Amino acid sequence: MAAELPRLWLHPEAPPCRVEGAECVERAWAAGRGIVFLTPHIGCFELSVQIAARRWAEQHGPVTVLYRPARQAWLAELMRTARDRPGIRAVPTTLSGVRQMIKALRRGEAVGLLPDQVPPEGQGLW
Repeated sequence: MAAELPRLWLHPEAPPCRVEGAECVERAWAAGRGIVFLTPHIGCFELSVQIAARRWAEQHGPVTVLYRPARQAWLAELMRTARDRPGIRAVPTTLSGVRQMIKALRRGEAVGLLPDQVPPEGQGLW
């Protein structure tokens, strides 16, 4: 992942990629409702959201994704600019960010979630 991340974050376009199962996504769009993309965080997320945005954002709106900003200012800025690309709306993991995701779904847009994220100690219910 560390070797691939600079290519995915710093290059203006995602690398070529084959999409399997796109017809399922096309059927979901045809139903006129928002879509929730669930992708593992490590490796898959950074590429898959760029590919989904490249393929569907022009017609169906941006893909809204939650991300936790880094504590270091330089890294937080790099993450923000790397993830906030054409067709992608990166929102912070705050109540405001969650509200933006809900609004995107209500508009019939797509959102991306990382189901393998674990909140830090003291956040969330266990």
